[in-house]
Amino acid sequence: MAIALFNDEGDLIVEQMEDDDNIALHFWQQQEVAYRRDLYEEDPHNERPFVQPPTRCILDVPFSHGTLAVSSSQVGAFDDDLGFLQQLASVLSEGFRRADDLKLLEERSAHLQREEHRQRTILETANEGFLRIDTHNRTVEVNDAMCAILGRTSDDVMGKSLFSLVDEENEAALHTEIARRKEGAIGAYEVSILRPDGSLVPCRINSTPLFDEQGHSLGSFAMVTDMSDVRSREQRESMLSRFREAVWALDSTSDVTDLLEPLRTILEASKIQSRVFGVNVIESADEERVCAYTTGIHDFRRVQLEPVHGRMVIEFWRGNRIENRTDLRQADELGELETWTDAHHSSPVSIVDVPFSHGTLAANSDEPNAFTEHLGLLSDIASILSEGFQRLDDLQALKDRTQRAEAAQQAAESANRSKSAFLANMSHEIRTPMNAILGFTEILNSSVTNPQHKDYVTSIQASGKTLLSLINDILDLSKVESGKLDLESRPADVHAVFRDLERLFGRRTQEKGIRLEIDIDDSLPPVLVIDEVRLRQIFVNLVSNAVKFTDHGHVRIHASASVEADGRVTIEARVEDTGQGIPADQHERIFGLFEQQEGQSINEYGGTGLGLAITRQLVQLMNGTVNLVSEPGKGSTFTIMLKDIEVAAAGALEFARPEGVDVDDYLFEVATVLVADDVPANRDLVKGFLSNFPFQLIEVENGEEAMAAVHRHRPDVVLMDIKMPVLDGFTASRRLKADVSVRDTPIVALTASVMRESDEEIAQVCDGLLANPVTRAQLVEELARFLPHEIRQREVEEVDSSAEGTAEELTSEQRARLPELRVALEAARPDWEVLRETLTINEVEDFAMEAQRLATEYDYRPLKSWGEKVASQATTFDMDGLAASMPEFLDLIDQLTKTNES
Repeated sequence: MAIALFNDEGDLIVEQMEDDDNIALHFWQQQEVAYRRDLYEEDPHNERPFVQPPTRCILDVPFSHGTLAVSSSQVGAFDDDLGFLQQLASVLSEGFRRADDLKLLEERSAHLQREEHRQRTILETANEGFLRIDTHNRTVEVNDAMCAILGRTSDDVMGKSLFSLVDEENEAALHTEIARRKEGAIGAYEVSILRPDGSLVPCRINSTPLFDEQGHSLGSFAMVTDMSDVRSREQRESMLSRFREAVWALDSTSDVTDLLEPLRTILEASKIQSRVFGVNVIESADEERVCAYTTGIHDFRRVQLEPVHGRMVIEFWRGNRIENRTDLRQADELGELETWTDAHHSSPVSIVDVPFSHGTLAANSDEPNAFTEHLGLLSDIASILSEGFQRLDDLQALKDRTQRAEAAQQAAESANRSKSAFLANMSHEIRTPMNAILGFTEILNSSVTNPQHKDYVTSIQASGKTLLSLINDILDLSKVESGKLDLESRPADVHAVFRDLERLFGRRTQEKGIRLEIDIDDSLPPVLVIDEVRLRQIFVNLVSNAVKFTDHGHVRIHASASVEADGRVTIEARVEDTGQGIPADQHERIFGLFEQQEGQSINEYGGTGLGLAITRQLVQLMNGTVNLVSEPGKGSTFTIMLKDIEVAAAGALEFARPEGVDVDDYLFEVATVLVADDVPANRDLVKGFLSNFPFQLIEVENGEEAMAAVHRHRPDVVLMDIKMPVLDGFTASRRLKADVSVRDTPIVALTASVMRESDEEIAQVCDGLLANPVTRAQLVEELARFLPHEIRQREVEEVDSSAEGTAEELTSEQRARLPELRVALEAARPDWEVLRETLTINEVEDFAMEAQRLATEYDYRPLKSWGEKVASQATTFDMDGLAASMPEFLDLIDQLTKTNES
C-alpha cells in the first residue's frame, strides 16, 4: 500500500516501509480517522522509531484506496483541519474511482477490439457462411464463405433483401422460419439459395436473433452451411443402395440383362457426361474372349470385342487398378486413338476402365478429363457390379445344383419306380410258379405214401420255403429302404421271443456239439409294446449266423433292460459266440447288401448276404443301434440297443386263440366258382385244392373273358388273378363293381404281389385278397366267407376227416403198436406245450415232420394227416391255422388212449 506523507511545507513524501504499511493498512481497514496529536506523549502504535524527527503529530484519514496521511512537528497541528481533511479524502476517493473506471474502460475497449478482430478473422476464414440482417431483413454483413455460397460479391449482397436471394418456392419457407425465430424458436432449418446462374444451393441455416440492452430487436445473424456435398453424397448413397437392392433382388430366373438395367438407371442418375457406358465381361482370359454390354440412350446391347480391345480389358482387369485416360490427344500410350478410329471411324477423347470381378466397367466421352471427379462413384458402382455378377454366378451354380439334384431325384425316383416295378414283377413271376410248386406238393404230401417219395416231396417243400424266404428278405429290404415298412407294435411276450431261440436252434446246436445259452435278466419286463415279428426276425438272423460260424464252444444270448426317466425301457441284448471271428476291416462290410465276410466259402456256409443288412435296418427302424465287437479266432459279439420301449401289463397279451376248423370239415353247398388266371398251373392248383367240394369251376384266362363269364354264368364267387394279359384283373374287377347288375358278386383277388400299395388298391375293388403261394386251407377259408356252408361236428375221436385209420378199421397189428405210439407222443408233449404258445415256425415244422415220421412208422393215418396239415401251415406262415391246429395234438393222444382201451 502506498502511504502518502506530507511535511509542514506541503511536500509529498512517499515511502515504502513495511511497518508503516501495516499501520496504514490497519487504519484503512478500520475506516476511522487516526489522529496522533503528540507521539512523544502517546505512541500506541510504536511509530516513533520510524518517523523522521522532529515529527510529533500525525493524522491518517481513510479513503477508498488507502489513507490520506499528514504529519507535523507541532503538537496538535491538525486540530482545526480534521473536517477539511476528511472532505479532501472523500474527493480523493472519487478521483481514484474515476481513474479506475477509466482504466477499466480502456482495458475493456482494447479487449473488445481484440475480440472483434478475432471474430472477424474467424468469420472471414470460416468454411461456413456468415450473414447478418437488420430488422428489415436487409443484409448488413457477410463473410467471404457466404459470398461463395451465394455466387455473388459482398457489394452485390450488402443492403439487399434476404428474400431476393431465394426463388418463390423457398421464399415462403424463409418467411415462415424468420417469423418463428422472432417468436423465440431456435434450431436449424433448410432452404435453397438462388445463384445468379439460376442454380439452387441447398443450405442449412442456423440463425439467432439480436437485441439491444433494452431488448429491442437489432435483426439477426445466421451461420449458413452449403449442403450441396452432403446432398450429393446422400444422393450417391441412395443410388448405390438402390443398385445393391436390385442386385440382391436377382433370382434364379435372372440373367446379365437384369443386372445391367439397374446399372443403366444409376449411370443416368449420376449425371456423368459420357458418350458410351459399357460392361466388359471376360469370358475367357486365356483365350482372350471378352464381350461388351454397351449402353446408349435406351438399352444395353451385347457385342464381342475385337482381340485388341479384349487384350486391353484383360490387362486392365489383371492390373486391378482404375485406368483413367484423361485426354488421348495429349497422351495415348496404348494407341487407342488409332484402334478406335479404325474400328469405329471416330475416337473418344477420354476413356476410363474400372476393374470389377468379371471384367471392367468402361466409359468414354468426347470431352477431356470427363471422369476424374467421378472415379470414386465409378469405383463404388464397380464394387456393387462385382456383387451382382458373383450373385449371378451363385444363382447359376444354385440353379445347376438344383437341376442336378432334380435330375438325380428324378433318376432316383425313376430307379425306385423301376425297382418297385421289378420287385413287384419278380415277386409275381417267382410266386406264380412257387404257388404251383408249394400247392401241388401240399396235395402230393397228402396222397403219397411211399416214404422215399414222401422225402422227395418234403425236400421240394423245404426248397420252396427257402426260395420264398429269400424273396421275402429282398422285399423287406426294399420296403425298409423306401420307407414303406411300417412297424406293428403291440404288447408282446419278449421273454418268449428269446426262449423260442433255444427251441428254434436247440437241435442244430446239439448236432454241432456246441452249447446254446439263454440268459434273460430280471430287469427285462416280460411284456413290451414292440413289433414281435421284426424283433424275432432280428435275433433269428443274428443267432442263425452265430450258430452257422461256431464249431466249438457256445452261443450265448443275454437280454436285459434299463428303465428310463419316463418309465420306458432300453433293451440291451447280446448275441455272443466263440466262432471264427471277424477282422476289424470287415466289420462294416458284413452289414452291406449282398456282402459277406471276405474269404468266406459260399459253398460251405451259403447265404445271400442280406440277413445282417436287413437286421441293421430293422434295428434302426426300431430306434436302435447294432454294434459288433469281434476279432479273428476270438468269436463275435453283436449288441442290440432298442430305446424308448413302452412297458405293458401282463394282462395286455391276447392269449385267446381262435378255435380252428379243419379244411375238410367245411360242408359247402353246390356253388359256381369262376377262376380267372392266365397260368394253367394256377388254375389246376385251384381245381386240385377244391376237388373234394361240390363246386362247378369255370376257367378263363384274362380279364375280358372274366367279365363275359360273370355276365353269362353268374358265378357265386370269382377268384381273380390281378396280372393277366388283354385286360388285367384289377381293371376287370373295377368294371364289374361299377356294373349294377353284377356288383354284388364277390371277387377274391389272387395276387403274387406283396407290395403294400398294390394291396391297398386291390382292397378298394375286391372283396378278398389272397397272396400267392396260397395254401388249400387259406383258399377254403376265404371261400367260406362268401359261400353258404356248414361245419361238420365231430367227436373227439374224429381227428382226421377221412375214415381211413379209425379204430374200427385198424388191423390187429396196428392196434398192437398203438401203446408204443402213445408213449412216443407223450414224450413229445412237453415240446408241444411250448410250441402251442410260441408257434415258432422252424420248431413247429420240425415237430410236424417228426409227427409224420411216427405216423408212417406206426401206420397211423390220423397223426399223419395232422402232421401234414401243421407242416403246410408252418410252411406258409398260416399263424391262425397253426393256432387252431396245434391243440388237436392232445385230441390225438386222447383218441389213441380210447382206441387202445376199446
